[in-house]
Amino acid sequence: MKFGIDLGTTYSCVAYINEDGKAETISNSEGKKTTPSVIFFDSETSQLVGDEAKEYALANPEKSVSFIKREMGVKDYKREIFGKEYRPEELSAKILKKLVQDANRALHEQKVIPEDEEVNQVVITCPAYFGMAEKDATKNAGEIAGLEVLDIINEPTAAAIYYGQHEGDNGAKRVLVYDLGGGTFDITVMDIDGNNVSVVCTGGDKFLGGKDWDEATVKLLLEKWQDDNDSDEDITTVLETKAAMMGAAEKAKIQLTSKEDARINFMHQGTSYRSKEPLTRAEFDKATEGLLLKTIEMTDLCMEDMRKKDSRPIDEILLVGGSTYMPQIKAKLQEKYGLPVSAWEPNEAVAKGAAIYASTLTVKKDETGKIVSGATEGKLNITNVSSRSYGINAISGDKEIIANFILHNDELPKTVEQVFGIYSDNTRSLPLDLYETTSSEMTIDDPAQVQEILKKPVKSYTMNIDGVLNREDHLVVKITIENNGLLTLEAEDSKYHKKASFSYDTSTGGMGEDELRIAKASESKSTVE
Repeated sequence: MKFGIDLGTTYSCVAYINEDGKAETISNSEGKKTTPSVIFFDSETSQLVGDEAKEYALANPEKSVSFIKREMGVKDYKREIFGKEYRPEELSAKILKKLVQDANRALHEQKVIPEDEEVNQVVITCPAYFGMAEKDATKNAGEIAGLEVLDIINEPTAAAIYYGQHEGDNGAKRVLVYDLGGGTFDITVMDIDGNNVSVVCTGGDKFLGGKDWDEATVKLLLEKWQDDNDSDEDITTVLETKAAMMGAAEKAKIQLTSKEDARINFMHQGTSYRSKEPLTRAEFDKATEGLLLKTIEMTDLCMEDMRKKDSRPIDEILLVGGSTYMPQIKAKLQEKYGLPVSAWEPNEAVAKGAAIYASTLTVKKDETGKIVSGATEGKLNITNVSSRSYGINAISGDKEIIANFILHNDELPKTVEQVFGIYSDNTRSLPLDLYETTSSEMTIDDPAQVQEILKKPVKSYTMNIDGVLNREDHLVVKITIENNGLLTLEAEDSKYHKKASFSYDTSTGGMGEDELRIAKASESKSTVE
């Protein structure tokens, strides 16, 4: 038995395949299907995760962590609590630990698994547009939590797997997956035919989600408070008040999914405030219209990429993510595209799809103990596209450029080979640093853009030459990305035929081995409830 985990920005969910062969989400210790992705630190070795942590966070924001998914893959990000610095991977590990602990506890109580057994093999989901650094961080978070991470799968793909199982033999469909979560937005076009899932193109923004709707609502709440108190004071500068207002905004947003207005309540410096007039859905929709239009712009761009590949139209729009419960989402999509819009358990579909995928994986380990997994033949056939563009640094004339090999939304697997001249005589080594971008151009030559890209190589590598290369020589470079995201760079010089290669896999991790080992040891000493 294996778990599928939707590690969300605001809420997370875990699922498994029950004895009837159906994907089922597992309730946490509070009896809920989803768990807030919020951490509250009682101490360095004791943390709370979930609803209780969310409540404590209102009064103690300095001891709390939320929306950490937005920082995944950001190497320079660290959060200091109780004098200790934590990376995003370490903080996300605490959320995963809570999810799996509660899942095992529930399965023990239901006698699904024996008391002396625990399930720790998982597939974790991430946004489709996550690059290598973000995927690395997600995998490392699972390992720090003491889990065996079988794979990282894209959230829209997981949702499509669940959708495909429900649709069964209803024929092939082209589906646009509109995934608006609490903190991230994904837009993906996929061809689905039962157990065959083929990604056509994808896009998104990891800094756009329900949290931004909450922030916009807080501005409305501030205006109401100022009107009711005849004041121009900005009370959002008080951390505790801002946290309380964010909580009130989220509650109002949820109420407005089924009601036309919502009364506002929150605490400010020990005083309870209740708005004289309710917040109306019309006010909410107007204040957040710009955010909704951003998602539409990205949807249009994704559809343009789709049309460059073929003329097959979209049959249906599939809503995923808790923020798609907002009525404005479905209404706008129907108005804009005139297509059927459906929702298949937006809060649970991703975790359930991940559980289905996990159940098809064979689990093998190599001589080092590293997990080697692959989809069981015949059960699922998933074809992906590249979420980013990948290339190397080169010189063209007197300018530095990024020479891309694989472009964003290229179908995988893909291999591209390019030939480069040698820039100067007596060259004894060549840098073959790998760069990741969202560019759709084979050559990036804007000086400012190139210099910014050069600051953050995905992988730094130097090819040493057996002798010296001169300008009449050349170098053949080949980059391959497999369907599972494994990238291999190979190079061979024309003079000595010296070959060099490296692979970049989500199993390598953005953290160093020593750093990862220390993080695992530290987490093993912490309790998470």
